[in-house]
Amino acid sequence: MYPSIRTITSRILSVLLVAALAAALLIPSILQNQKKTRSASDSTVRLEIWTFFDMNTPDSYYRSLWQKLAARHGWQVSLRTYSTQQIRDKLKIAAAGKELPDIFLVWGGTYPDYLFDSNACTTVQRYLETADFTFKDSYVRTYKGNNFIIPCLPEAYGVTYANTALMKKLHLSMPETWEELLDFVRSVNRYNQKHGTHYAAIELGDKDQWLGELLYCTIANRLDPEAYARLAAGDTAGSKALLKQAARMVQELADTGAFETNYTEIGEVESVENFIQGKALLLPHQSTIIYYLMKHMGQNDFRVHPFPSCADYAVSDGQSSSRESDSSASVTSDSFRSQILDINHTLTPGLCISSASDYQDEAADLCLEFAREVNQINVTKYGYLNMTTENLSLPDHLPAPVRQLHALTDHPEKVSPLMYAVLPSTAAEHWRSSTRKLLAGASTPGQFTRDAVTTLSAAEQTKGNYGSPDK
Repeated sequence: MYPSIRTITSRILSVLLVAALAAALLIPSILQNQKKTRSASDSTVRLEIWTFFDMNTPDSYYRSLWQKLAARHGWQVSLRTYSTQQIRDKLKIAAAGKELPDIFLVWGGTYPDYLFDSNACTTVQRYLETADFTFKDSYVRTYKGNNFIIPCLPEAYGVTYANTALMKKLHLSMPETWEELLDFVRSVNRYNQKHGTHYAAIELGDKDQWLGELLYCTIANRLDPEAYARLAAGDTAGSKALLKQAARMVQELADTGAFETNYTEIGEVESVENFIQGKALLLPHQSTIIYYLMKHMGQNDFRVHPFPSCADYAVSDGQSSSRESDSSASVTSDSFRSQILDINHTLTPGLCISSASDYQDEAADLCLEFAREVNQINVTKYGYLNMTTENLSLPDHLPAPVRQLHALTDHPEKVSPLMYAVLPSTAAEHWRSSTRKLLAGASTPGQFTRDAVTTLSAAEQTKGNYGSPDK
């Protein structure tokens, strides 16, 4: 009896499946051997580089300079550019598959810790020590006693941008206190109702979660920077009142109609574009987008401010005006003007080198040359802070927004971290989820505070991981 056609077909498919699986297992090994053979026989240095290029990057030389520098050495580079979020996701996938490029750009804070803990990056202190220039200590903090990042991006501080053209149209000025901010919001809403417009008093796109967290941390820091600093250090026991009070203030802004109606569905990019297009009056964001705004708005249609003081906050449960936080010091509306938020804080954004790269020394040389040249351009052309000890001069004339930024950041009395920058990755994501729920009205200030106490206590886990190079 002969086998049926169905049986024969089934057997053929089985054979083909086995062959396909075998090929899948053998091909990576073959390709890897081919790659090794090419590396051994070809003396040309080839480096793969991943970087991000978006509104947070000063200008196009962060892309074009790589080819120029590599050509000096006769090396070849393959450059891939991504958005900030894209490269975060790409790095996680590549690290898991052990397929990281030779050089890649990372944000600071605690985000890249997983790359260091998994030995995916080579240590760079030997290269920093032998370089013919020196970074300032604050830019090359160590992680567990080692340096893994060659800094190359300007520092990022929390600021508030004001659309001066739109404020002039609505006959409004920058609010300086909490009560003035609430009046500001009400004035915008009255204007909208009268004229059939839809301006947002505060542009907030929290789909990506981080701008909502930035707003919350900004309010808490402007309310009581000492209590906020204790929170960031993991001391939740002495700062619960601050957590709850700042949560009430965020809720009050939402209830007063400070944001667009669909702000939880708007992403960061759309949020910035809304501000540029004149759809909102204020934009709490970071200092890194200042040249992007100037490119699209000009130098005179926006200003850089601190967020309004929150020291005059009135408790909304019928009590008289008071500050509920743990500090009892008497303050004026501008007492905390020079207390700023550092977006990265623990580690500065910069370049990492894969520990699996065949050209680690060459990669380090290229990274150092790149970092030095972009710093010189950043300082002498754009007026950013100097990351090195080299004697570099700012331009003779700085655009007005850059001068305003310098007034806020050149000599701060206190620099406190964005919470996300000091929390372990799992706790950091949970923290951002909590602030999103608060902004979406899915949790009360009390619920938020109880959840935040548990989450923020995890900041203790990162203590001791970061230090100066001499520690």
